[in-house]
Amino acid sequence: MAAQFIQNGLYSSNPYLLYVALAHMHVPLFHMPEFEGKSASNTVYGDTLMEMDNTIKTIVEAIKESGEEENTLVWVVSDNGPNEYECQYGGSLGPFTGTWQREQGGGASKGSVFEAGHRVPSIVYWPGTIKGGQVSDALTSTMDIYPTMAALANIQMPDKRIYDGVDISDLLMGTPALSRRVLFHPIAHIVDGPRQCVIDAVRKDDYKAIFAAGGYRACGENPGITQSYSPPLIFNVKEDPMESSPLDPDSDLFRSVLEQVDQAMVDIHRTLKLDKTPVQEGEYDPCALPCCNPLNVVCRCN
Repeated sequence: MAAQFIQNGLYSSNPYLLYVALAHMHVPLFHMPEFEGKSASNTVYGDTLMEMDNTIKTIVEAIKESGEEENTLVWVVSDNGPNEYECQYGGSLGPFTGTWQREQGGGASKGSVFEAGHRVPSIVYWPGTIKGGQVSDALTSTMDIYPTMAALANIQMPDKRIYDGVDISDLLMGTPALSRRVLFHPIAHIVDGPRQCVIDAVRKDDYKAIFAAGGYRACGENPGITQSYSPPLIFNVKEDPMESSPLDPDSDLFRSVLEQVDQAMVDIHRTLKLDKTPVQEGEYDPCALPCCNPLNVVCRCN
């Protein structure tokens, strides 16, 4: 349908946004018979991924045939994962094994605050504008897509708002990596209970502070126990992507990073207080409200 939309040329003289939500790889739900056993891994996961790749190829070819290839930005991202508790249907962790958590018990992938829990691919294609073959390890987020697309389209975003995403168009054009970036992560698999809406990890540049972890399943295993950490665990995820060795809490480096993380937490709560409170279906979303709980390490009473 996406390729047909492009081929029909309904928007050939006007800009358009085409959003294609592929359902293939949360777990491999389906693939056509012609892809059976055709992937290098010869697995259900590999065959389904191969079909998804072919689907994206079909869309890109339709763009080329429309004559608008150099006037069209294609941005491919995915859901977070992998789903390791689905075993052979869960994909690969790569180097992001969450070794420290595995030694405590349970998994460290989808639903966790470890690297395999929230890393996603981000592939951007725009011939004539973005140089192909570039690889970046810059700290970015899917929240950056909106401000970046707006900037590239010369669209002014609404003012009097505080945006979590940033314009990364310069990065896409090949400038050096962004500096001084902060991202926040909850334990995604907990939907209710005492840790609902709580920020359990903070990524500050190359470092990640983890305030709570555990409770995730690995293949064939029971989930570990969710534990809180005070002081937090802090990993240098650039030098230690496996997250196997947290920093020494008595070191000057640990204290320096923790001070920056604490300030980042203060800043994010300040933005929640200053910004217009988001509304979900007419109700206030508790995850977006400032909180005041002295027993909660991420709440700030003000």
